[in-house]
Amino acid sequence: MSSRLQSDDLLPEEDSEVIATAVRSLKAGSTMLPRPRYRFVAVPESPWRSGIGLLSSCIALLDAPDNSILCVSICDRGLDEIIVPPSGSSITVPNSPRPLSIDEGVCQILSDVLPPLCDVVRGDVLDVSPWSTIVSPLVVEACRMRMRGTPAFTSAVLEGLDHIETVATALVGIAITLKVGVVVTLSSEDEDSPGRILIGKMADAANRDVDQIRSDHGVGYGCVLR
Repeated sequence: MSSRLQSDDLLPEEDSEVIATAVRSLKAGSTMLPRPRYRFVAVPESPWRSGIGLLSSCIALLDAPDNSILCVSICDRGLDEIIVPPSGSSITVPNSPRPLSIDEGVCQILSDVLPPLCDVVRGDVLDVSPWSTIVSPLVVEACRMRMRGTPAFTSAVLEGLDHIETVATALVGIAITLKVGVVVTLSSEDEDSPGRILIGKMADAANRDVDQIRSDHGVGYGCVLR
């Protein structure tokens, strides 16, 4: 199954269902969102219907003071690069009246600090990994409910793990310097999975602990950067 077909299957077909489920699940029975806590979180790579409970528990706690979110997935195809969207591009989200712009500041920092250890390539991120698709509607709804307006949203895919410590340090720098919320998608909950390694390295770079974010649907991870 291609990444594009997977992307089409991740969300419900009806936009109204996406919006209603996002609002309900983010609030988790309360009248308002919980206070944002984690500057970066790790969420499972699960389709909307099976993963919404844990996904929303994590995104509801995401701290993004600058109203910008970077979503990083890992796809090891034997390359040594990180893929970011083309300059000036945007993505369409079911619950946003206009496309979400990418954060060029995020892309620029990655382009400045990662080469020559790791190439930064402009390309079709969703063609490599579709998992940011399920994160973006939750991010939009959370920002809307916090009265922050439409967020910037930047998808990225890390390919290869040879320089994961350098990438982790760059992501922490983005989270601190630009006050961007970072979401890492997890292909597995195993401690030696690439996503778990990345968020662990990010916590090490920030000299912080990784907290478990528990829900009735599983466990995600978060790290405070205050």
